[in-house]
Amino acid sequence: MLEAPSFRVLLIEDDPNDALLIRRALARATAMTWVIEGVDRLSAGLDVLSHGFFDAVLMDLGLPDAQGVEALRYLRAHAPTVPVVVLTGLDDEQTSESALREGAQDYVVKGQVTTAALSRALRYAMERGRTERALRESEERFRTLVEGAEDIMYRTDEQGRFAYVNAAAVRIMGYAEEEVCGKLFLDLIRPDYKQRAAEFYAQQAKERAPRSYFEFPSIAKDGTEVWVGQNVSPLPDGRGFQAVARDITERKRLEDERDRLRSELTRFFELSLEMLGTAGFDGCFKEVNQTWERTLGFTADELKTLPFVVLVHPDDRAAVAAEAQRLFDGQGPPTASFECRCRAKDGSEHWLLWSLAVSRDAKLYYIAARDITERKQREDTLVREATHDALTGLPNRNLVQQRLGRFLQRARHCDKRIAVLYVDLDGFKAINDQLGHAAGDEYLITLAKRMEDCVRPGDMVGRLGGDEFVILLDMVQDEVSSMRAAERLQRALGVPFRLGDREVRGAASVGVALSAPRHERPVDLLAEADAAMYRAKTSGKGRAVLWTE
Repeated sequence: MLEAPSFRVLLIEDDPNDALLIRRALARATAMTWVIEGVDRLSAGLDVLSHGFFDAVLMDLGLPDAQGVEALRYLRAHAPTVPVVVLTGLDDEQTSESALREGAQDYVVKGQVTTAALSRALRYAMERGRTERALRESEERFRTLVEGAEDIMYRTDEQGRFAYVNAAAVRIMGYAEEEVCGKLFLDLIRPDYKQRAAEFYAQQAKERAPRSYFEFPSIAKDGTEVWVGQNVSPLPDGRGFQAVARDITERKRLEDERDRLRSELTRFFELSLEMLGTAGFDGCFKEVNQTWERTLGFTADELKTLPFVVLVHPDDRAAVAAEAQRLFDGQGPPTASFECRCRAKDGSEHWLLWSLAVSRDAKLYYIAARDITERKQREDTLVREATHDALTGLPNRNLVQQRLGRFLQRARHCDKRIAVLYVDLDGFKAINDQLGHAAGDEYLITLAKRMEDCVRPGDMVGRLGGDEFVILLDMVQDEVSSMRAAERLQRALGVPFRLGDREVRGAASVGVALSAPRHERPVDLLAEADAAMYRAKTSGKGRAVLWTE
């Protein structure tokens, strides 16, 4: 009984339970043996790959030192030839599409791990890797064959019988020289090509062209088919022909393979999740795949009438044009990668990640683009969450201090002053205790909105936490105008409103501090406003107190 073939797999998985399930699933495979080496970090996996050969990599997308498709992208950059199958805990199309776009051969959902699914995914990844390597090797063999081939040389009489053949003809066709000489040329041609060959030689005899090229399939002595490409010339005395030919069997096979691959590439071009295309040096699209229409709504015919920069948001056009011009001028890296906003046919805005390369010979830009709108939205959300209060949506302490720092810097340059109003809501604890936290949240949201309505467009309202807020007044006149702003704020907060089944009024103790040359840091001015607020709080609440020396 033949032993099952053995293959080495690197498993990068930090969850011991998931790793154990995968090992057990592959251990049950009978058609082949999977030898697994496991690590729990991407860095450890890269180290192992640099010291040994593996047939494939099974990789989790959620690792302690790398997350999501960024981890896959990093792995592919360091080990581009190793087939990768992604392990994901999310059974959604977005995750799998992102992984496949980044170079994964396949993906397997952890909750659906079976021996058959894992084995099939690994086999597919390795077969695709072998196919790619075999094609490269085949192309190399073809180049070597063409460069080192020895040409066939022969001569016929006026009846088309061989009068002379050289050693290359003997070697290629398998006949001894004495077997070939005297044999009709047409006898060596494949039957379905004989009529075409006879017409070619009759035309040659009639026109006596100095040299004409003809390809035909011939039959060697052992019955194999040999494709021959030859240049034929009539003999000077007109009594026959001479030819220089070479075996083009491999070339014909590769042409068939090329045609097949071209057909495959055309299908991949149309099925690709990437937006692929070409554009001329005039900036107009020449070819685009269907993903453009799926993403932006424009048909291929519509896109071919537009310079691609027309799709770009007006604010981003200058940067995109500069990248295209840089490539055209041959400056810097041979490719360009950039992000920009583009409009869809329905008027919506999409963020696209572009990759551009240029071919001066073909006079084309090669374009690959990807819709990253969701990623940009997530990034915007993360930035907002890091700089804004989750309840009220106001800037948080970090953003307040950043903005105050800019206010102070500008005020020093303009010889103006900044006012800080440190606001502490009076009676907020009672609202929470009597009406509950939900009512307390609604109370905070309502008063935060009133604070925003009290300030000018260039000013800023932020929440420091709990019932403490801060208002930054940019470019104030003096202490009097600042205190008036505080009084307007207190009046606005004091307007009654309904909270559940009760009518309530807002109230606040406000500390006011104005900037001076001594304020080098935002925290110094905030501290003075805080101290003034504390004085207002201890003086009876519902007051506004100005910080003084």
